[in-house]
Amino acid sequence: MNRILLLGLFLITTGFKSQELLPPLPKQEMDISSELLYIYNSDQFDRKLFLGETKVISSLDVNDSIRLSRVMEIDKKKLLLKPIDKYYAAFIYHHGGGTKMTDNMKYYLRTKELCNEVINIKKDVTLLDTISKSDFDKNKLIQIFKETIHSSLEMDTIIDKNTRETLYIVHQSLKKAAKTLLKFSKTSLKLLKNKDAEKEDESIKLNKLDDPIYLNKVRNKLKRKITKGMKENGQEIDSLQIEALIDSEIESLKNLKKNIIKDFQNKEGMFKEK
Repeated sequence: MNRILLLGLFLITTGFKSQELLPPLPKQEMDISSELLYIYNSDQFDRKLFLGETKVISSLDVNDSIRLSRVMEIDKKKLLLKPIDKYYAAFIYHHGGGTKMTDNMKYYLRTKELCNEVINIKKDVTLLDTISKSDFDKNKLIQIFKETIHSSLEMDTIIDKNTRETLYIVHQSLKKAAKTLLKFSKTSLKLLKNKDAEKEDESIKLNKLDDPIYLNKVRNKLKRKITKGMKENGQEIDSLQIEALIDSEIESLKNLKKNIIKDFQNKEGMFKEK
């Protein structure tokens, strides 16, 4: 039986019922392809468990950083040779490294690169995955995911000889899986860029407040921010009140700038080389 299917059966019939996260990395030494398969399955298993158990979030955060660190190490050594290995690595890059590894732009871009490499292979590969029928029937998120994203998936069934449970075997094209992941990575990149743009838009450079053109931009930023706050609080939009608040905020910023310069001048000796 396919190694993917074997490990998938193990996750569902044993580990998934134990409500414990799997070790993020295999305990025994493996070849690169087998190790990446394990890392991918531990990632998927953690997230299946997380859907119904919010208390595992801190452990998931740690596991994500461990998995990503290892994948980046493999990638740096140029050991991602097979299309399937690249796909598994792309998935780990896309999920990121939790709160300890936050260079998400870099991770999403690498996801995108690896997905494109998989999509451009000449000979496609079939992925096999498993899920218990009972989990599928009661988990609305899984059903919606299949209906909206993987509507073309082929699904067979088998009876597990130990548990007598009905299991679905899902067949999927590796290229199609990579295309789906690529869409997610592009969406994540777009959201991240928009978020960075919003942060940049909110910042105000004190050293440029004397520039009339820049000061006008600051006024517009403050106007948007104050108007948005009024709307969110259900307040009536009063143009005169907004202008007064803007003037007050700008005056405070100018005073802050003066105090910083004054403080720097008074302590100038502290910054000279001795």
